[in-house]
Amino acid sequence: MVVNEYLLRAGVLDFSAGETIGLVVETHCNFFAPLVFPEPIEAGLRVARLGTTSVRYEVAIFAQDAREAAAQGHFVHVYVDAPRAVPLAAG
Repeated sequence: MVVNEYLLRAGVLDFSAGETIGLVVETHCNFFAPLVFPEPIEAGLRVARLGTTSVRYEVAIFAQDAREAAAQGHFVHVYVDAPRAVPLAAG
């Protein structure tokens, strides 16, 4: 969610009319402390690696005003032209 919000605010992606999408091809998360909905949280985001067609985003999630992360992980997105929907064959 934090990655999508960042990309939308930066004007990099347009999910409704854009022709490029980011596919999540790898994800990982380590959990250190519980968070309970609807507890307010804060998220940190950085671009750890920028390739030709892919980006590795690293994310840390914190309870509000906490100094230690409750969770941290990464996502690797590969950017492609948006695929078109195709009908599924009736079985």
